[in-house]
Amino acid sequence: MAKFNLNDNWYEIIDSESPTTSTFNNSSSSSVATFLIPNTDIIPFVQDVLGSATLKNNSFISREIPASSPLFYWQYASKIVSIKGYSPDGNLDANALKQDTTYKNIQTNIPPYVGNYKFYKITVQFESRPYNVITDDQLFRYKEDKKYFLPRFSPFAREGFEDEPSDYTDRKEYLRFTNIELEPYFDNLTWGNGNFQLVGGDNDDFDYAALPQAVSGLNNTIIPKYKLFFKWYFVPFEFSVLNKRWTDCYNKINQEAFTAKRGDVTFELFEKGSILFKKSEIKKYEPYYPFDIINIGPNSSIYDYFTEYYKNQYCDITFECIYWDLSLATKPAADPATYKPLFCKDPDSMFNRLLNPVQQNWFYAETAKEKQIASPIFWSIPLQLLWTYQQGQ
Repeated sequence: MAKFNLNDNWYEIIDSESPTTSTFNNSSSSSVATFLIPNTDIIPFVQDVLGSATLKNNSFISREIPASSPLFYWQYASKIVSIKGYSPDGNLDANALKQDTTYKNIQTNIPPYVGNYKFYKITVQFESRPYNVITDDQLFRYKEDKKYFLPRFSPFAREGFEDEPSDYTDRKEYLRFTNIELEPYFDNLTWGNGNFQLVGGDNDDFDYAALPQAVSGLNNTIIPKYKLFFKWYFVPFEFSVLNKRWTDCYNKINQEAFTAKRGDVTFELFEKGSILFKKSEIKKYEPYYPFDIINIGPNSSIYDYFTEYYKNQYCDITFECIYWDLSLATKPAADPATYKPLFCKDPDSMFNRLLNPVQQNWFYAETAKEKQIASPIFWSIPLQLLWTYQQGQ
C-alpha cells in the first residue's frame, strides 16, 4: 500500500490495483476514493472534504468548497462512506473525548472506553453537481456596490409615491450552487373591464367603452410564459430565518438584469423586468455534527436563539418565479405626461402591460388616473437581493 498526498494535508491510498472506483451515466457521475488520516484529524478532514457555508456579517455567504475527486476534478465530495481504524494504538477514555465537545453537559449513555488507532482509512464519495462550484475569491472579485429603490407612500403629503433608496452589494451568489430550471406553460388571458388605467401610447383613438362588443367571441388570448425555479443548494439554514430581503422581494419584478462576466465580456442571463418573484420553499436537513458552542444568555432574543442553534445546519432553497419576456410584442411607449416615473416602476415590463386584443398592442397600466397616487401592477426591486441577508420581518 502506498500514499498519495492531496492538497498538502491528506493522503490518498493507492495500490497496484487502484482502490478508486468510478461510475458514469447520462445525467451524473461519481467516484469513490480512500484516504489515510491521523487520528487527531478526523473531524478537520470531514469539514475540509465536505466543505462549509457561513453567513457573514448578517449579510452574505462565505463558502469553503468541497474537495474535488483526485481523478475527475468536476466531481466534488458529497459523502463519507466509511471510517475504519488502521494500526491499533490502545484505547481512549470515551468520556474524556466527550468533554471536548458541546455534548459535555448532556447526559449520554456510552461505553467507557473506545478503541484508539494511529490512523484511519476514510472512504469518500465524489459526485458531479448540477451547478457551478466557485470559491469566494473567484466570485467576489466581480462584486458590485449598488443602489436600489422601493416605493414609499406619504398619504398626508402631496407627493404620493416616492422612491426610497437603499444600498446593497451584489456578490453574484446566484452564479454558484444555484441550478436554474425553466418550465413552459400558457396563460389564458380573458379581456374585460378592470381596475387599471392605460397610460401609455395612442390611447385616445380607441373606444374602450365599446370594447366588450368589439371583441365578442375573441376575448381569450393564449399567453406563453415560463415557470422559473432558482434552486439554491447548501445554504446556511439561519439565512432563511427572519430574512427581510425576501419580504421586500415578494410579488415584485426584477429591477436589474441578471448578469455574468467572463473577462471583459458581460452576459445577460435574464432581462430587466422579465422575472416576477412568487415564493420561496425551504428544505432543511440535519448536519453531520449537530451544533457548535451555543452562545445564549439571559438577554438573548429569539433571533439569537435561531441563529445560534441553527448555525451549523443547512438547507436547500427554491425561489419560484415567472419568466415573461415578449421581445416581439408591440408595446407603445408610456408617455411620462400621463404617469409619474419612478425607479421602482418598470413601464416596459410585460408584467405591467395589458393587452388591447383588437390592435394586439400591450399598453402600460396603473391603478388610478391620479398620477401621484397611482401604482403599477407590480413594483420592481433587484431580485439579486434574494441571495443576500438582512435581519428583519
